[in-house]
Amino acid sequence: MFNLSVMNAILTNLSLIIGTYLTFYFAFLYFATKKKSANISLMSYLVFNRASLSALLPMGFVFGFVSFLLSLNQIPILGEHSGVDTRFILIYFAIIFGSKQLGSIAAANLILLTIASYLSGFSKIALDQTFLSVILTIVLLVLSCFIKDRQLTLWQAHLSYLIGYFIIKLVMFSYLTPPLVNLRSLATYILYILIYAFIFFLSAFIIKSAITVSQILQSYKEAATIDSLTKVYNKDAFTFFLDFVANSSQNSSKTLSLSVLDIDNFKSINDTYGHPIGDLALQHLARVLTTIDSDSIHYVCRIGGDEFAVIHDQSPEEAEAYYEKVFEHLQTEAIVLEDHAFLLKISVGLTHFVQSPSFNVDTAVKKADNALYQAKKNGKNQLVVTTSQAYKKRFPNFTFKKKLVADRLAS
Repeated sequence: MFNLSVMNAILTNLSLIIGTYLTFYFAFLYFATKKKSANISLMSYLVFNRASLSALLPMGFVFGFVSFLLSLNQIPILGEHSGVDTRFILIYFAIIFGSKQLGSIAAANLILLTIASYLSGFSKIALDQTFLSVILTIVLLVLSCFIKDRQLTLWQAHLSYLIGYFIIKLVMFSYLTPPLVNLRSLATYILYILIYAFIFFLSAFIIKSAITVSQILQSYKEAATIDSLTKVYNKDAFTFFLDFVANSSQNSSKTLSLSVLDIDNFKSINDTYGHPIGDLALQHLARVLTTIDSDSIHYVCRIGGDEFAVIHDQSPEEAEAYYEKVFEHLQTEAIVLEDHAFLLKISVGLTHFVQSPSFNVDTAVKKADNALYQAKKNGKNQLVVTTSQAYKKRFPNFTFKKKLVADRLAS
């Protein structure tokens, strides 16, 4: 009979399962996409597959702890003391929507908490019940991992888990009170299936719907900000990031750098080898720009044709050291074709400026463009550096440490 306590227990179980998973999912997604790396990847819904062990351990502990709380909040049916136990749903979701590592850590923590609860006397469950609970956790963990490895569709995986779980529970019900002999036990088992399936499918639907909406929004965001060929940021994103980085701090003495670069003789590459090879050259350059010093704070953008821009939210020395590595890499890693290989050469204009309320995006881009023009004029395949007037006033004695600088422009 459904009463208020049953409904409260169902809502509590639903809240714990859905809330726990989605809280970690969106928190992990938030920190992953907020990381200021060279090229921020928009995560797929299986974000936990990319988590390190140091991140999985605390998440697995919380998942296991919430699963233990679910075991204490069983949904009563027909006045029985023991009711619908949804603890394993969260373990299953941790594996199917997350990773086998996360589910295994959660299951191990659940087992430890179950044993500790019995030994401390906190739980009134008998020894044989505790033993069955531990065995059931291990069996369902193995079942969930097996389903994960089978590469089933999501709903096939859900049905496979439920069928396996209900078979196991039928065996347990038959062991405790044979359901086919005792009508009350049979009714209890049927209600158990209905309530468990309702919570399972509703939780799965809400979680999958939330993840799908997140994926759709991220897809639109990626389409609006990512260049489809090179997978770096596009021109619209470049303008946004430059304005954001330049105005994100109240520190008026903060230094920032902006560079504009292009491929030397790119038209000749297209004319000689064809546009597919030209596209390969663009992808090669983008890969170098995004993998060199990938932990540093810079944003790589393609702003048109073979022209790229990099926003350096770092010191001038670090920005110039970045290009020292870029040039070194381009001089040692060739683009290999069927019959021969060629090295990619670039010209770079880099400008340093001080963050201030009067900062103007167009002025910064123009200075970097002027430096790029000077690099071309000086013979290409080089870096030219300039500074803004505000930067010169702030750092009148600044000298460039790197030897790739071909010239200094007057502001």
